[in-house]
Amino acid sequence: MPTQTGVGREMVDWQTAYSKHGPALLKIESVIAEQETKYALTLTPDAVEVLLLPFLVELERRNGQMEQEKIQHTVERTFTELKNDPDKRDSGTTRSVFSVIKAWWKGWCDIPPICGPTDE
Repeated sequence: MPTQTGVGREMVDWQTAYSKHGPALLKIESVIAEQETKYALTLTPDAVEVLLLPFLVELERRNGQMEQEKIQHTVERTFTELKNDPDKRDSGTTRSVFSVIKAWWKGWCDIPPICGPTDE
């Protein structure tokens, strides 16, 4: 994964990531933008980065290739949760990184003992 050095650790270097996987990442951003319009939501910049991160990891593992269906399904499922059950720190139609993490937890974290029940 494209990285730059931070405080004793490597961090994602988005400039390098876009240089390497620009067309694929831009397609994913387009799917995110479509879902923002469909659900009348706005993601904060940090929420978009967190949402892009697993896709970047997959692009690195798969030599820049990802199935469009998988991208669409993942983003749609995330947005369903973002719309229906945002994090309590978010208000109105803006969704933060906290709502993205909560959406993933509610949508996919049902594998005991790693994650418990997803009811609050």
